[in-house]
Amino acid sequence: MDAGTGLPSPESEETAANPITGREPRIRQQNEIRAKPKRKTLFSFYKKVTTEGEGVDGSVDQICELDATPAAAPPAVVLQDEASPSPAGPEPKIRRLNSEDSVLIVERDPGLRGSIWDYPVDEQDRARRIYAMLGPYQIVKEKYPYSGPKSHPRCFQAHWLKEFSWLEYSPAKDAVFCFPCYLFSKKPSGRAGSNVFTVKGFKSWKKVKSGKECAFLSHMGSDSNSAHSYNVTCYNNLKNQLGHIDNMVEQRTSLEVKRNRLRLRVSIDTIRWLAFQACAFRGHDESENSRNQGNFLEMVKLLAEYDDEVRAVVLGSAPGNAKYTSPTIQKEILDIMAAKVQKLIRDEIGDAKFCLIVDESRDESRREQMALVVRFQHLRKNYAMWLATELLILCSSLDPSDSFSSLNIDNVCSLASKFYPADFTEQERANLRCQLRHYELDVPSNPRFQNLTSVADLCRRLVETKKVDDYHLIDRLIRLVLTLPVSTATTERAFSAMKLVKTRKRNKMEDGFLRSCLVLYIEREMAIKITTDSIIDDFNAVKERAVKFKD
Repeated sequence: MDAGTGLPSPESEETAANPITGREPRIRQQNEIRAKPKRKTLFSFYKKVTTEGEGVDGSVDQICELDATPAAAPPAVVLQDEASPSPAGPEPKIRRLNSEDSVLIVERDPGLRGSIWDYPVDEQDRARRIYAMLGPYQIVKEKYPYSGPKSHPRCFQAHWLKEFSWLEYSPAKDAVFCFPCYLFSKKPSGRAGSNVFTVKGFKSWKKVKSGKECAFLSHMGSDSNSAHSYNVTCYNNLKNQLGHIDNMVEQRTSLEVKRNRLRLRVSIDTIRWLAFQACAFRGHDESENSRNQGNFLEMVKLLAEYDDEVRAVVLGSAPGNAKYTSPTIQKEILDIMAAKVQKLIRDEIGDAKFCLIVDESRDESRREQMALVVRFQHLRKNYAMWLATELLILCSSLDPSDSFSSLNIDNVCSLASKFYPADFTEQERANLRCQLRHYELDVPSNPRFQNLTSVADLCRRLVETKKVDDYHLIDRLIRLVLTLPVSTATTERAFSAMKLVKTRKRNKMEDGFLRSCLVLYIEREMAIKITTDSIIDDFNAVKERAVKFKD
């Protein structure tokens, strides 16, 4: 009422109820509508931040990325450690990406998160799976805050987390919670104390004692059918289910890797055998209806006939994009094996003296092909060093036959100074003459040097008797002499191998493919030592493959 006029004021008219209709005024209705709380959704339990990967307090520990499309099935959870929080630092959170790609944060602190029953019904199981994968939040600090009476303050003890694995500690509330009960307990009944370990948090540290009066033991209950025991059983079943899925994925991945390696192993062994036998790889018609698909595919089919495991992974049983039987794959595997043989040769030569033998000849396609042979002195060391070599030249001045009757000191010194001036200094040539004089008196009379027939035998015997240390300059000269070639028989054998590999029917073979085939055919003794697993590893390392060859 207006005090001056006695009439109702405009404000009272707008706010008073209509006595006839009983309806609320329009302004009051609008105010009440504005005052009504919004309907809670899943996103109302999240806090939104503006920086990718950074929470309100600036840290993210473990993150969980999910697809927030409501109609989609719950996707797999991907966990990732972004930062390790300090014992007393900000708390970790769960990151979730919604359809607008904004970052939403869920508190892991049990004192700050909402109840599991506050989630929408269709999101509760997904939330349980997320929390089950993360596990209870058990933060360990050097010092916990004290609470209680000033005369006798108490604080949380870190060893309680080990004694009671279900405990969670909230730094925000300085209280503990029960993780399984948070996930699977029923809605709070309103009875006093029913939600202490799930919503409010327990912090009466003086009640945590040894014996039956311990508040933690009271919460667990003495009966195996207690609510806590039931919740723990549900939590363990959920963990086992998630772990079983992970194990299934891991086992399936390992099985696929094993099958992929077996499939490639069959191709490698087939290529190696065909190269050793100088056989053709491809056929004129390699279609599925062909009666003769070529040596390579026919050999793979033959191996599959005798092994069920091979039959289950090759040809028709192999993935369409990873059969590893195409001509391109054959050449790639062949090149890898040839490169490994060449590396073995380089490692074997090392720093030894070597020479190159080069010759040319026409192949079946009337193209000039060059054969290059590396000749070197091959030394091996076991317990007593021994020398094995193919002798191509005999030096008459060093010939040990007939009790060293051909030994001539002047000729040997002339050989060193005339043909190897860069291998002996002036002082070494003078020392060589002195060594030859001692050598002339010592070696011919030594019974271990009797009945030698070649310079190779002499070189080997010097190593066996360790006299190579006394006559190291003579040993150097012998090795240089043995390195000199006087015959092209080695290159002729290379051309003979080329005629076997590149026949009249294979005269369109590419040079790179021919080179790799010849390396494997000529150096079979080395190529057979290369393990198939090492070839698979090199094949996988060349580039990214369609399938996995390693766990």
